[in-house]
Amino acid sequence: MSALDINLKKLKKNAFRYSKVRGETASRIRIPGGVIDAKSLGRVVEIAEKYGTGTINITNRQGIEIPGIRLEDMDKVNEEVQLIIDSLRINQPEKGKGYPAHQVWLPPLEVPDTFATLMPDLAPDPELGFVSRAWRESGVLRVPLGTVDLPLEQRRETLVLDLSGAGGNFALVGGPQTGKSTALRTIVQALSLTYTPQEVQFYVMDFGGGTFAGFAGAPHVAGVATRDTEEVRTRMLAEIAAIMDDRERYFRAHGIDSMDTYRRGRLAGTYDDGYGDVFLVIDGWGALRSEFDGLDREVTTMMSRGLSLGVHLVISAARWMDIRAEAQDIFGSRLELHTANPKESIVNREGAARIPKGRPGRGIDMAGHEMMIGLPRADAEQDPTTVSEGVAYTIKKIREHLVAGEGPKLRLLPEQITIDKVLEQLPEQHILPRGGGDMILGVEESRLGPLMFNTRAESHLYLFGDSKTGKTTFLRSIIKEITRLYTPGEAKIVALDMRRSLMGEIPKDYTLRYMTNHQAAMKDMRELAQFLRERLPGPNVTAEQIRERSWWTGPELWVLVDDYDLANTTGGNPLAELVDLLPQAGDIGLHLIITRRMGGAARASFEKVLQMMGDLAVTGILLSGNPSEGAIINGVKPKRAIPGRAQVIHRDLGVVAAQMAWTPPTT
Repeated sequence: MSALDINLKKLKKNAFRYSKVRGETASRIRIPGGVIDAKSLGRVVEIAEKYGTGTINITNRQGIEIPGIRLEDMDKVNEEVQLIIDSLRINQPEKGKGYPAHQVWLPPLEVPDTFATLMPDLAPDPELGFVSRAWRESGVLRVPLGTVDLPLEQRRETLVLDLSGAGGNFALVGGPQTGKSTALRTIVQALSLTYTPQEVQFYVMDFGGGTFAGFAGAPHVAGVATRDTEEVRTRMLAEIAAIMDDRERYFRAHGIDSMDTYRRGRLAGTYDDGYGDVFLVIDGWGALRSEFDGLDREVTTMMSRGLSLGVHLVISAARWMDIRAEAQDIFGSRLELHTANPKESIVNREGAARIPKGRPGRGIDMAGHEMMIGLPRADAEQDPTTVSEGVAYTIKKIREHLVAGEGPKLRLLPEQITIDKVLEQLPEQHILPRGGGDMILGVEESRLGPLMFNTRAESHLYLFGDSKTGKTTFLRSIIKEITRLYTPGEAKIVALDMRRSLMGEIPKDYTLRYMTNHQAAMKDMRELAQFLRERLPGPNVTAEQIRERSWWTGPELWVLVDDYDLANTTGGNPLAELVDLLPQAGDIGLHLIITRRMGGAARASFEKVLQMMGDLAVTGILLSGNPSEGAIINGVKPKRAIPGRAQVIHRDLGVVAAQMAWTPPTT
């Protein structure tokens, strides 16, 4: 074919160049900004393989060149290339203006990435599950989060979140509807697609409107708490605190000097305390601070030592002012989305002013560069309105390819538990069949272990609760434990029961007195007090006898009082006879267990028996009650709760949430 036979005008339609090889040319496609979708690029590859040499050249103007095309095939190539150009709307002449000039700047960040592009090597791994090998090998806790725009360099790079070292705690600030919740979900998903459920675990507090609902039950997620699930929220903090305390002891016991050492050892199979890196994710820090008094301080105080133990805090807030000044220092990693007042930015005020409104996910990184956070999905769909479907798809893929199973889940206090069930959890050395010792009261919240009452170290208990909340059940459990720990010769029970609710519950061989009326109670208590005064140590008692309590013989005396408010009347208080004996109860074998209704408890705490209990720092128990009753024991107010759910106020442990043991009535 001669040059005269070539229709140059037709060839120039989509750009061409002459080749050094006779009879061949090359076709070029302009790609403004260097962005082309995968489908169109695939069609270019097909053209290159069909009509060219099978190779593609990238021009210095971010275009694509297909070399080795025969001149006689150019008409066919033009037809196919035109289809690509029409779909991309590029390389088109404008009427009266000709072809548009080459764009120097990249187009603005409009469409968020997904993990299909952020982690292109995502695939099932026979040893790890559905993960990105490349990002696992890029560094500890380094994950892609989105795209950073670098206009002066005419390029973009991946936004990387590094949660290792000092940057292990993360804070994201942005106004309403700016994509905060989506960003936190992207962080959780990024780590879930990089590590196994045994390597990272997430505890989520969702105050952002339920956006994390889809993560409930995910393999890496231990639990999700919301505004109206107080029990889950408090249990979550208790479990994280327990993880930190246990890990601190574990590190000491195994000579582990840092979290990095633990991670390496865990990977090698040397160390394992049951958890990996633990993340507390709080979506809506401002709500946490305003709606739950003092909870933000509790969290920041707890997390101030978290990084050295592999426990991380990830939060979102509407403003930096929502985070107390002393708490801001713990966040080594920060990002900002659009805020109402850019002057409040602590990252970069000028950069914050450039963030456009109405573009969720757009913000600035710590260097002040504009960025866009990706979507928490591993499919190729980039529609923000279908994020929930993408999240469900991704979690399904992770679950389908699990290798070692799901991670540890948040355990909650049972709604009902028996003493026999608690005994099954106890080590053998704690089961003392006779002679006193650790009496089981229920299950405590921090570790979901047995709540014990050491009868040798403590003598008394008192409990307040509304009707039908478990007061009498508590006394039935005490009776059951007395009969388990003592023989009839070692313990006797004196019961003051005006409503006869304990009738038939106390074995006859353990019963010393069972009083059901005020007059009999006054008489019997005077006699009991006189009997106990004879046990008081006299001047001839030695120190050894004091230690061994050997100057008297006889049973321990357990005084059980149900509905104390019915016993303490204007006609007198039978228990007043015992007040002066309570401080010496441990020496004389006296135990006083009182239950009372919640109504008027704050006022009643000033009468002499309950006041003495308070002065002695006796362990107090609050069952369900109206918070309007005010502070009852050591400034603690009652809460509404299910039957048996209690706040245990201990002089050493503070306030401990617990489920008291349930003992059915004797039939």
